[in-house]
Amino acid sequence: TEIVPHATFADYPGAELLECELLPLKRAVYATAAAIGESYAAHKRAIGALDFHDLQARAAALLAENASVRDEYAERFRHILLDESQDTDELQFGLIQSLRTPRNTLFMVGDPKQAIYEFRGADPDVFHAAVAAMAEADRLQLPENFRSRREIISFVNDVGAPLLGDSFVAIDSRADYGGQWLA
Repeated sequence: TEIVPHATFADYPGAELLECELLPLKRAVYATAAAIGESYAAHKRAIGALDFHDLQARAAALLAENASVRDEYAERFRHILLDESQDTDELQFGLIQSLRTPRNTLFMVGDPKQAIYEFRGADPDVFHAAVAAMAEADRLQLPENFRSRREIISFVNDVGAPLLGDSFVAIDSRADYGGQWLA
């Protein structure tokens, strides 16, 4: 089976018709989601609660609006490690960036192949932009995989490039099970 990396839009009129038919449903879903969000926010206010996103937003606002607080915290970090950086969103990466100074170093560990999952609202574009802003000499590829069988790695390598384009790095299978199949 050949993987087609880009849509051809051969059936554009049919797709346009389907889109028009789905538009009322989409609007209803968005309106319902907005109402749920408003109800959730009202409930949090009523009980005096903050969720994880609220805490992040308040921390970002504190650092953005108070240079002395931002400077005090930024000076505490000589090195900043952002692990699973493919799972960050714009707010989270902004928090990290607000703590950056010329005297500290950011280490990002992330796998662009996992950025497709958009875990907890992660934005792959944030990860890709951060990597693109990094000097090529400051990037280190770690393509070795010590856990998965060669057959799995071969499959991922076969589909990875057509799906992910230039951001795909082929994986080098290093798993050694002594010729035994895993049960």
